[in-house]
Amino acid sequence: MSCIAVKITSTSISMAADSIRVSGYTQSKDHSKSKLFQVNDISIGHSGLCSEGGLLYLYCATHKPSGSTELDIVNFFSDFTDWYRKKLGNGGIKLEGEFLIVFQGKVYYIIEFCIREVFNTYAIGAGRDFALAALSLGASPEKAVEVACDLSIYCEQPINMIEIPL
Repeated sequence: MSCIAVKITSTSISMAADSIRVSGYTQSKDHSKSKLFQVNDISIGHSGLCSEGGLLYLYCATHKPSGSTELDIVNFFSDFTDWYRKKLGNGGIKLEGEFLIVFQGKVYYIIEFCIREVFNTYAIGAGRDFALAALSLGASPEKAVEVACDLSIYCEQPINMIEIPL
């Protein structure tokens, strides 16, 4: 339940995220950076369980990919998944969230172990389709997430932004 949109230009990578957080049937919305954060030269957009995003934030504080190839990101995410399972004490648990990871000027989309490089625009989360449509019409990531907030019951403002210079 979220929407995170990214756009790559020749000078920067922009990411925007909505602010809804849900617990049971109750939502909260604030300027929390729980869906969009930067740590240890890594920028991450996350849609899914807050525990997954929070533990990825903790992991990234002391770990980073060995490089910026797709294989490097697969290996990094595999190591994180092992660490995540050990941290929770349940070897059978799997990550269900979606991630956008920016590292060394490249953007990767991750869901489970489907890891693909993004070359221009992309969006994840419940508002993905609305945001992708807006991005395809030339909208900024912020505007794309705004559209998702207007049209999806699972997305809410305020919108948080990060800009990574290239």
